[in-house]
Amino acid sequence: MKHYHDEDMQSLSLRTDKPIDPTKFMPWLQELVAKDGEKILRSKGILSFKGDDDRYVFQGVHM
Repeated sequence: MKHYHDEDMQSLSLRTDKPIDPTKFMPWLQELVAKDGEKILRSKGILSFKGDDDRYVFQGVHM
């Protein structure tokens, strides 16, 4: 099966060496999904939150 992609498809990468503040990240992510979730095909990453020594795998596939 062949796959054809829209020429308007784009990708975005965000990176920081500092742990993420979950009190800012979670509301931002919720707002992003509410506003633009239909446009987001895939998302993934490894997250490090401030005050937490664990790392978290983040992934999503469309809505």
